[in-house]
Amino acid sequence: MNQRIISIFLVAAGIMLGLYVMLSVLTGGGNEIGRLAIYISCGCFFTGLIVPRPSMYLLLFLAGYSDLLKRFMVLGTSLSQSDLLYVLAMAPVTLAGAVLSLFVSRLIRGTVRKPELLRFGICTMVLLMVGVSAMRGEGGMSAMRGVVDYGAFIYIFYVFPILFPERDELLKFVKIAVYIFVPVAIYGIWQRVFGLSNFEMDYLLTGLTVESRQLEDIAVRPFSTLNAASSLTVVMAACAMLSYILISAKLFGKFIGGCLICLFIAACIMTFTRAGWVVLGVSPFIVIAFRYRLTTLTGYIAAVVMALSLVYFSDWVLDNLQGWQAEISGEGDYGRSTQAFRVTTLYDRFLGFSNLKNPDNWKPFGINEATRYGDGRFEDAAFSHDLISSFIFRRGYVPAGIGALIGVAFLWRMHSKILSQPMIERKFTTVVVGSCVALLLSVAAGGYLFQFPANIFFWIMVCLSLSCFAPYKELEIIDAHE
Repeated sequence: MNQRIISIFLVAAGIMLGLYVMLSVLTGGGNEIGRLAIYISCGCFFTGLIVPRPSMYLLLFLAGYSDLLKRFMVLGTSLSQSDLLYVLAMAPVTLAGAVLSLFVSRLIRGTVRKPELLRFGICTMVLLMVGVSAMRGEGGMSAMRGVVDYGAFIYIFYVFPILFPERDELLKFVKIAVYIFVPVAIYGIWQRVFGLSNFEMDYLLTGLTVESRQLEDIAVRPFSTLNAASSLTVVMAACAMLSYILISAKLFGKFIGGCLICLFIAACIMTFTRAGWVVLGVSPFIVIAFRYRLTTLTGYIAAVVMALSLVYFSDWVLDNLQGWQAEISGEGDYGRSTQAFRVTTLYDRFLGFSNLKNPDNWKPFGINEATRYGDGRFEDAAFSHDLISSFIFRRGYVPAGIGALIGVAFLWRMHSKILSQPMIERKFTTVVVGSCVALLLSVAAGGYLFQFPANIFFWIMVCLSLSCFAPYKELEIIDAHE
């Protein structure tokens, strides 16, 4: 009897809460979807707090489709930056609820292990560092979003090994992630063929999104249900590589997996954004290079030589970019071929490479903002448009050198473990780790990888890579099948 009364009370409370939310959304003024997003964000936080593991599937859905909700806001009565903030908050607060739930519950139970504390400490340290860096910058909504993108989502690195302790569990989660993003790929291709919908063009015209810059381009690049074409190209490349990983793990058949790979590659190509193209192009070579000791060493030597060559020949490249563009486009051609192969967009990056040759830019702890050389890219001798040279100019060669040494030590240990594995296990490990490294190389084209939702796929790849350095029972099954 008591249980029946409690059930009736909970149903009545739920109905009352739903009515309150509906009345608040319809009569509160401002943008209706923006106000609805406030309540959805609260629900997302409590979902992560109460059921951390299922909330990660909600996080995937939000990663794929929350930006679509932002576009529907143009159908409301008004639209402001705060309305966008409420929508952007849904995914990070979901993860925040899961982090808080796991950390507090395991701390109370006394089941916290040292690796978990180490991961939590690393994530928190990164978040604090990003926050301090944002406070030193201009501030505002862009700084807040930078803290979330670069600092908050790193907690996936803490959460996933707890929620998915076995590799097969994590791989099944990845399988669902791939399926969730199939409509994203299809809609991206649709946008390339048929163009954007009217409400999406209205959203670009508001100027509240960085994609508004595309209105001045030859044609608007498709961005599907994500926030930008740059995010779509990286996410599609990641989904293509994850599909191949799932084929290697026998969770996809070759036909279904092959069809999904073709779909994601097609969507990646349709973005006309080259970051994803580079990832897909280099990933097979990295996978093969990591499989053997000699090819690994050769690969790193080639990478160092290529990086030094880019810096050394940067001035020559800058002098020839305009001529190359004319040869590629042809006289009077300003169509899709020009947009897809516009090499002049590399000018800013090679200008940053060229500035690396300036000894005045090499300071122990970076160039003081007050003593920078100028405001424009031509006046500023420390101008940079890539993460590596920008870090050296702003933070100095001492932090960059320390980071490089840590990176070399980590890579040495990682490759030692890979090469010590039996070949059947090493093949799968190199597919996963090689794909993760290929995805990381997209930072050469900018910080798109660490922007939502691409950062979610990167940290999933990192967790999947870490799972490859421990023995798993399913390897015996794979070996038996082969």
